[in-house]
Amino acid sequence: TFLEKDLFMNVCMWHRNWDGKIPMPTILKPKPLWTGKQVFNLFLPNINLTRKSNWYADGEPKDFSPTDSQVIVESGELITGTFDKKSLGASAGSVIHVTWEECGPTATKDSIGSTQW
Repeated sequence: TFLEKDLFMNVCMWHRNWDGKIPMPTILKPKPLWTGKQVFNLFLPNINLTRKSNWYADGEPKDFSPTDSQVIVESGELITGTFDKKSLGASAGSVIHVTWEECGPTATKDSIGSTQW
């Protein structure tokens, strides 16, 4: 997913703890575009997580998933992967569970609330 500056800024404004800094766009020309991963990086707390999505195939390499089915979050930055119910939901080892365990209930509430726009 790619977002133009006006939509990316609109999403940023909904984030309660946004510090006013905009990350560099992933694509610069012919016009600046930001990715959906960059949007989620604004909302993710400082957690580390490795999780497989529902469509992960057992034969895929562990260091790189060509189908983007392995979710890797390092220091609150989504490195690779696509969020789905398994990686975001209320199950053990999901983003919500790890955020609760590593950062506490307030950070979990803020993270969930920031995605509801």
